Amino acid sequence: MFEGFELRGFWKDSKYARKRYVDDPVTADKVALVERALGFKLPVSYIELMKAQNGGFPATTNHRTQQSTSWAEDHIAISGIFSMGDAQDCSLCGKRGSQFWISEWKYPPIGVYFADCPSAGHDMLCLDYRACGPTGEPTVVHVDQEHDYKITFIAPSFESFIRGLEDDAAFQDADETSTPAPPPPWNPRRIKARVERGAPGSRSGQHLELTRKLARGQAGWTLLRIDLPRSWQVASAKMIGGVVVVACASGETYRVGPANCGALNFAVLDAGEATDAELEALWAKHARPRTASG
Repeated sequence: MFEGFELRGFWKDSKYARKRYVDDPVTADKVALVERALGFKLPVSYIELMKAQNGGFPATTNHRTQQSTSWAEDHIAISGIFSMGDAQDCSLCGKRGSQFWISEWKYPPIGVYFADCPSAGHDMLCLDYRACGPTGEPTVVHVDQEHDYKITFIAPSFESFIRGLEDDAAFQDADETSTPAPPPPWNPRRIKARVERGAPGSRSGQHLELTRKLARGQAGWTLLRIDLPRSWQVASAKMIGGVVVVACASGETYRVGPANCGALNFAVLDAGEATDAELEALWAKHARPRTASG
């Protein structure tokens, strides 16, 4: 298993990964408990990788594809690999583990979702047991929520998936290697905003939904959903002056634009199962306009 492959350099040290992904060391009892909870026998290669470190961020995060996806024309990217257990949010049986994506985000129940992507939930990697059954050797597939849960084959096994991971430089053109490509610009004409209530995946019951059309060949987010406090009565969410203005019935307004969109989205995701008061504090910190005195 993993013959000739250096597992010691596979994982990237990350404080955030240790907080959200890395679970306690793997034991035989833990393997049995997780497999029983999931209803699938996990690949031996996944178990061996988790023995080296139980979940986290890989040092290389891209894998080639034969078909285009919402991420790129020739590859997909992952953020982290879920750990074996239930102690962390991003453990296989944790709060944002495999079953969360099936129950809350309506991903197809084809196996075990084991890795998330930079899109913050809008595409995932899954161990696909449809052909082999719950005790067989699953393939690895990419499931794209933004494209009606399109399923794209990635690798014939988990081990081959891990061996196939490459760093960002492998996907840069020769004229891009010296200067990293800038992210797609915030173009108000290509961004639409609305408030969606009672939708799957919203922990608070309502969220601000941003959709963005990218030019051909651009990579980046095309859909963001940022939770709003359940108690807010939102009157409107409109693009005004180049930023999204969220207006509440109380008269409070909040602004989301290129300077704060990423930070706000990350803070809300990082808060996990946040209370109304915690969500309101995050929105106030990142999106409330500063007064002249403040």
